[in-house]
Amino acid sequence: MEHGARIMIVDDSRVIGERLQRLLNSIPNIAMIEYEPDLDHASNRLRSYAPDILILDHHFPEGIGEDLLRMDGVMLEETHIIVYSAFGSLLNNAQYRSLGAHVIFDKNESPESLVALIESIIRIRLKRWKETQVAV
Repeated sequence: MEHGARIMIVDDSRVIGERLQRLLNSIPNIAMIEYEPDLDHASNRLRSYAPDILILDHHFPEGIGEDLLRMDGVMLEETHIIVYSAFGSLLNNAQYRSLGAHVIFDKNESPESLVALIESIIRIRLKRWKETQVAV
């Protein structure tokens, strides 16, 4: 996170994806915000790099968000995963949590709440990164 957080949004709704991009652009310490509209494009990108934060929708025409977290070659051990879905029944989904999801966020909540959560995650990650740089 040397030059800012890298965020990937994976959502089949272009309206939601682009709105999140606009909202997140106001957050300091972000190096990149990438939007991927489908699981295949996202998996190809995630094989080449791991973002600091992944915002993942649940329902896609070609499958579900869990499928992305299970794909071979997708490396997300250091990624903070936020499942962002209109399916409120997912809020306590053990399957997503077992696949590494840190937070399951309901799209019916205010998007500003998601932005505040991401700001907090970035602040914490930046502080930890600075602490490791001082220790080295």
